[in-house]
Amino acid sequence: MTKELACLLLAASAAAQSRFEVASVKANTSEDRSSFSRMENNSLVLQNWPLRRIILKAYGLKDYALTGPDWLASLNFDINAKTEGPATEAALRQMLQALLAERFGLKAHTVAQEKQGYVLLPVKAGFKLSPVRDGSATTDDCDLSHFPQKTRLSCRHCSLDYLAEVLSGQLDRVVVDQSGAQAMYAFTLEWSVGLSDESAATSIFSALNEQLGLRLDTAKRRYQFWWLTASPKHLQPTSFFRSQTPRGPVLEQLLNRGR
Repeated sequence: MTKELACLLLAASAAAQSRFEVASVKANTSEDRSSFSRMENNSLVLQNWPLRRIILKAYGLKDYALTGPDWLASLNFDINAKTEGPATEAALRQMLQALLAERFGLKAHTVAQEKQGYVLLPVKAGFKLSPVRDGSATTDDCDLSHFPQKTRLSCRHCSLDYLAEVLSGQLDRVVVDQSGAQAMYAFTLEWSVGLSDESAATSIFSALNEQLGLRLDTAKRRYQFWWLTASPKHLQPTSFFRSQTPRGPVLEQLLNRGR
């Protein structure tokens, strides 16, 4: 075997490893609010996931770091994919990236921008959370509930890095965890609806301070943001709308928005 042929075979093998052996992508129009996911060493299942959330998982991004079309968050999909052999989580994410590019024509590029945000830190009086004793759970497990007068975040296993991500969505600003805490915590955080000002008695700022022993300090920093574009010509019925009739209502909506 010549050196050139060996290099070509290695390149072909690497390309094959970055793609699923078989993958099904279908639009989910059930309007069900529940979702499901399972990632194993040879398969990936995402059920009723918004396309935006799928992209975040594929690239390991925080929600604030992704910019793209509005319909990314309004259209849900079911993905069922299998690999040729065992694969690491990092490899599965790469395969998911390739699948998104193939089926949706997604292209990503990064840009650095300076923006005003917050850093999550312990208060001087002391951190009020204790690590959960069950150290076997490493996945964040939280419920965010909205009521007429308040919002409640109930967490059974939660890292402060994930808490910062949730706070980013609530405050519409970048929040970065700089607490130094690496453990998982169980807690409930409640704050009043519509009070985001730091001076408000029941704002999210005072709730963090009083209930968790945490504070948000303002900080202007340079952050890395991902910008995504989608190509409507990739949105073909045979590509992923296997359960839809050609040019069904969901596909029509996508094509019209892409014009």
